[in-house]
Amino acid sequence: MWLRVLLLHIVLLGSVVSQGERDANAIENSKESGESISVELYNATNYCDPSLCEGHPHVACNAELYNYGSKCEISAQLLNLKRDTEQFIVDKLNEFRNQVARGGFQGFLPASHMPALSWDKELAYLARLNVQKCSLVFDKCRNTMSSRDVGQSIAYKGLKGNLPLLEDIISDQLLMWFNENSGASMMDILKYRGHNVGKPKDNFLQMILQDNEKVGCAVLQQSKNDWMQTYITCNYDHSPVANKPIYETSPTAADHCPDGQSRKFQFLCSTLDNEKEESPYAMVDNFSSDSSEDESKKQKKKSAKSRTHKDGVVHEVTTLKKNKIFRVKGNTLKRKFGNFLRYLNKAKKKTENTHVVILTSNHEVDDGKNQNEEAQAAKVLARRTRLMQKSLRSQARRIRNRGIMSRTMKHSRMIKQTARSRSGLARSRIGNGHAIWRTLK
Repeated sequence: MWLRVLLLHIVLLGSVVSQGERDANAIENSKESGESISVELYNATNYCDPSLCEGHPHVACNAELYNYGSKCEISAQLLNLKRDTEQFIVDKLNEFRNQVARGGFQGFLPASHMPALSWDKELAYLARLNVQKCSLVFDKCRNTMSSRDVGQSIAYKGLKGNLPLLEDIISDQLLMWFNENSGASMMDILKYRGHNVGKPKDNFLQMILQDNEKVGCAVLQQSKNDWMQTYITCNYDHSPVANKPIYETSPTAADHCPDGQSRKFQFLCSTLDNEKEESPYAMVDNFSSDSSEDESKKQKKKSAKSRTHKDGVVHEVTTLKKNKIFRVKGNTLKRKFGNFLRYLNKAKKKTENTHVVILTSNHEVDDGKNQNEEAQAAKVLARRTRLMQKSLRSQARRIRNRGIMSRTMKHSRMIKQTARSRSGLARSRIGNGHAIWRTLK
């Protein structure tokens, strides 16, 4: 009995340690990636305040990051999105908004002042608390002190086999929300009829809502039964309101923008935060934290030498004083290269005649298959040569046997007549006697 109890304690302790190691690794990875979760900043907000949610439980009330839900696998990992990935999501959403705001898409009228979205860290933090449940369940409340009607979209994707890039997975999920436009009409744009009315379209309407200026998303991935599961949650600073328009229309897109049009998305309105994200100097502070105002002015003067497009976006900036160096451990590189070789061998087996050449930054690595192909081609050529020579010899033999010395029909007839006249008499030996006969002409 005591042995069974001891084993039970060991199992429970092992599960607690594995959970603790997973949380510690997740936090350590977030530190290594340079991501600023700023949990202490949001802890200053009392998310348990009843006034935030009108009596509903808030997703961040007494919640902790990396406290995975009961439906999560041991392999569940809350991804730490890089700044490039965050900007990729924002740009993708703004592309969809710009496409609709322009007018003409699916018969929708142009939007008079639809703003461009920008990334919000607090909304992303609340999205992480939702996605770490590993379940497609909307939060009953995710409001903030500045946004009392935060909107939300959630999605799930399961993949098996070779996995695409994370950006491709996210892009597919955002496109899935946008494709709900097939269930929306201009009547829904002019007057929102409420949640889950008619065909699915709420995620699309949430995406193009005029009141939205902020967005924050989170991604979780886990493996289950050889399937890679990806959960995505995006929070917006506003949600559609029943009997209110999704956006206001006008004959010309973006003709009522208070701060002008966006430089990157011409049919969306510019916002202060969005223009800051689009600025080529927005990343300077992330690379050099101790830069002063004088240094920033020097950086701008130097950056003026770089190539600038008509829209004012600098395409090449080489004036950063401190370059951020990304160091990758050797074991990680070996593991990734081993996975690459396994996938390469699988591809070779499926396509036997494929010549694979691996190109690196400073040299070329050939798999040696071209030598085998050259030898095989030489064998095929030699075989075809032998067959051709054999065919020519066979044709010559048939010509000699028939007595045909010319290709023309006239010469052929003359040769045959001469052969018949010469064979007028023939002899055959039968036993000890002789037999003489004439051939019929």
